[in-house]
Amino acid sequence: MNKWKGGGFGMYSEIHYYYNQIYIPDMSVDSLIKDDSMKESLGFLMLMPNDINLKKSAELILKTTKRDSINIQIWRPLMNSESGVYTRVLENETYLKHQDL
Repeated sequence: MNKWKGGGFGMYSEIHYYYNQIYIPDMSVDSLIKDDSMKESLGFLMLMPNDINLKKSAELILKTTKRDSINIQIWRPLMNSESGVYTRVLENETYLKHQDL
């Protein structure tokens, strides 16, 4: 059995994607999401943290902030029910230079 084939119990088997964290070194994500297009892009990135969405968000941030490079990381919370330990796990990350656009 997995979370999709558990007789309906799989829908509560993971922490909701809303609690994923976008981390960009030396930059405040809260200040970025004030822009509507950035809020939509980063919100979709939290929902689907795949390589394509990471690259799209990185390109948008580079164009908006005029930085030379950017590193975006998506961290997913993880709860070990046996030990009761709450940690974070690196889900995905990308590094993009302005010259790569």
